[in-house]
Formats: sequence, C-alpha cells, structure tokens
Amino acid sequence: MSENIFLQEMQATVVFFDVRRFSRLTASLGPTDLAVALGVFYRHVEEHVLGQGGRVVKFISDAVLALFPSVGGADHAGQALSMLGTLGERAGDWHAGNRERGLPELVYSVGAATGAVLHGELGTDRLRAFDALGRPVTLAVKLAQLATVRDVPHLVTGGTVEAASADVPCIEVEGFEFADEPVRLYRVLGSREGAPE
Repeated sequence: MSENIFLQEMQATVVFFDVRRFSRLTASLGPTDLAVALGVFYRHVEEHVLGQGGRVVKFISDAVLALFPSVGGADHAGQALSMLGTLGERAGDWHAGNRERGLPELVYSVGAATGAVLHGELGTDRLRAFDALGRPVTLAVKLAQLATVRDVPHLVTGGTVEAASADVPCIEVEGFEFADEPVRLYRVLGSREGAPE
C-alpha cells in the first residue's frame, strides 16, 4: 500500500514557465539539438528561481514548475515578483546570448499565483518524485498560457501582489475568470519599462 507521507501544506507562490511555439521547435530540431536548447532554458530558469530563494519543482518538457515557499517567514510572493522583474530587465541579454550560441529563439511565458499548496514526494511505492498540488499550480499554468495569447512576458494574480511585502512596481491589466471567479491580474515592471503612470 502506498502512503504519501512526505507531504506538507503551506502558503506559497507558484511560478510556471512555458516555452512558446514549442511544436515548431520539435519540428525543426532533432532530439539532441532539442535537448541542448531545453537544457539552456532549464539552467536559465533555475538560476533565477534559486537566486531569489525559490525551488524548482520539476522540468516538464517545454515547461518548468517552480515554488517559492513561505519557509521561515520568507516573503515568497515578493521573491517571485522580484524574480519576474529581473527576468524582464535581462530579457535582451537572454535572447542575444542564445543567438550567439546559435540556439533557436527561446521565448517563454510565465504565470504566477499564490495560495495554499501541498508539496512533497508524490507517487507510488516504486516511483516517487517531488511535486506540488493546489489551486495556485493550476492557475499559474493557465496564466502562462494566457500570457502567450496576450503576447506579454508574464501575468501575476492580484493575490500574489497583495501578499508581497517587497515594494515591487506592478501595473494592473485586464483580468480573467478562473473556475467561474474573477481574478485580478498584474504585470511586474522592470526598470526598462518604467513605473506606471
């Protein structure tokens, strides 16, 4: 009988990264070149997540699921927002570096949401892996998809902005409905974008 005994529920901010136009990449690259490109993407995301105190939950083909937990009173929402601001400021360097390496364009969208999350080792007696479950996980995935549709780098829930202690400049954008409930959405402004008017 399998028991999930390594699980913990806490408030956290979930961030989901999703490479755009991945089907085109798979059609134009062989398996080895595709793995190289994804490896560069994974390391890029990992560096920024760990740099702000977060944790990479898992790599999922063309996506990455990350978690900023509220351990020791950490400003998990503020950490996630600060990371998004840094990513925006360094986006030009990211794309220029990939061109210099001869890599394909690796544009990605990000969604972030905050709330109660269950995280830890999930699976069976034979195979377990670290994972995270909860409304914020599903919402973060939906927001990354919506960011692609709207052609913006990322979208963040109002709950994440409200939970942050850090003073990270944000601007409210058009919201959307999730599970028949209205959700206020924001974007983090990097220094190159300036402050909202």
